[in-house]
Amino acid sequence: MKSRSFFIFLGIFPILFASCGRQSKESSVSSLETKKNDGFFVEVPIPRYSSTQSPCIDVWIEGKLLSMELDLGLQGDLTLEEDWIDQIETKTFLRTKTMYGIQGTEYPTHLFRVPKVKIGNLVFLDSVLQQNGQNFSGDSVFVNNGEEPSKSEPGRLGWELFHNTNLLIDLVNSRICGSDSIATLKNHGLFLKTFSVAPLYTDRGLLEFDVDCSLGSIRCVLDSGCTWNLLHVDRGDSIKQMIWEPENILECTDFNINGIDFESVAFHQVPIRLPIQIDAILGMEFFRDHLVFINFSERLVYISKYE
Repeated sequence: MKSRSFFIFLGIFPILFASCGRQSKESSVSSLETKKNDGFFVEVPIPRYSSTQSPCIDVWIEGKLLSMELDLGLQGDLTLEEDWIDQIETKTFLRTKTMYGIQGTEYPTHLFRVPKVKIGNLVFLDSVLQQNGQNFSGDSVFVNNGEEPSKSEPGRLGWELFHNTNLLIDLVNSRICGSDSIATLKNHGLFLKTFSVAPLYTDRGLLEFDVDCSLGSIRCVLDSGCTWNLLHVDRGDSIKQMIWEPENILECTDFNINGIDFESVAFHQVPIRLPIQIDAILGMEFFRDHLVFINFSERLVYISKYE
């Protein structure tokens, strides 16, 4: 490990228990961009990356330009720090729910309705805005030399914001794209022959799919808000004790997604202490090597290794 400061973000997950019910999804999306060949395709650049290596997207709310991290481990539309939420005049309070950090810490979280969010040529109407919990960064950001984490972006974009859009994450070309289908992606030259297609599971509020590998069959969470790939291993130690140890990195071979072999994926073995069982998380280490298209409308995930 290098001696310089190194920041990793390990995520926060909103887990809603059955007694609470699942948040209803009423937001809609429209496009300011002309369709091509009757297909919906909108490209949004990734202008920068955060200190924890997550892609940052420019977002407009009430004429204010905000830099937000794309965090696919977040169930919900978007989050903001309390100071920024106070500046949003058109918000309407909805309710409070509980979120959990990867170390099991609970965060009561206020939800607000905002009438309009604009990202590039995508316009999202009636989105749900979450308020980041206090001490959130201290529970989810780790620095290898013990220093304080650097200041993060004021907000994050969750996967539910794109549920009516479908989402392509293309880090090699520094962009995300909204598209209606794989057919439209093919018209734009983006469909690769090596795409693997797997069922997408969202019933637990996460983006999950199954993988067969040297560890057996595991269910993986897609999380662009997590810096590293993580594998759940609980030996009684804390994440802070295990995260920086080189011997806790495991090379998972024969990484097979629905019949296509992606060779191997390296995981950092840490305890993932949430109210639900998580086998593994595929973070930015995975997204840097793979093109990922999330087709919410058909509940499928398409994955291709960059050539």
